[in-house]
Amino acid sequence: MNDSSSQAQPKHGMDAQQLQSDIQTIRTVLDESERHNEAHRIVIAAGNVLSGLFLLVAVPFILMAIGIVGISVPDPAPGEPSATAIVGIALGSVAAAIMAISLPFFLAGWGVWKRKSWGTIMAVVAGILNLANVPLGTALGVYTFWAVFGKRLR
Repeated sequence: MNDSSSQAQPKHGMDAQQLQSDIQTIRTVLDESERHNEAHRIVIAAGNVLSGLFLLVAVPFILMAIGIVGISVPDPAPGEPSATAIVGIALGSVAAAIMAISLPFFLAGWGVWKRKSWGTIMAVVAGILNLANVPLGTALGVYTFWAVFGKRLR
């Protein structure tokens, strides 16, 4: 009676071969997902670094404009404000602002590339700033939102 009751009970659990097969399938799916996400990571990281570089390219031209204005404007009469100083302060402020605005792009590129926890947050910040850069920056901003909020960038 014990022999027949032990044969009638269903076998619980998995055999070792089935378990290994399932683990290998899970690993394959995760590897494919990582490779697919890697393309998004590369595009967003490189795009943000390039966006930051494009902004920084403008800074030397602004500084040259300051120099040109300084050379070309005659000295003011005593007691009058210098046009060179006013223009220099204004253009210097613009150059400093451009350098400050480029910082989130570099941080986003670095953070996403190195898989830092703050990288996705900086990518969203850079994506918002990129929306104003028509047409390539807008495309990168939309792509960033699509990848981040669609859980394609992890």
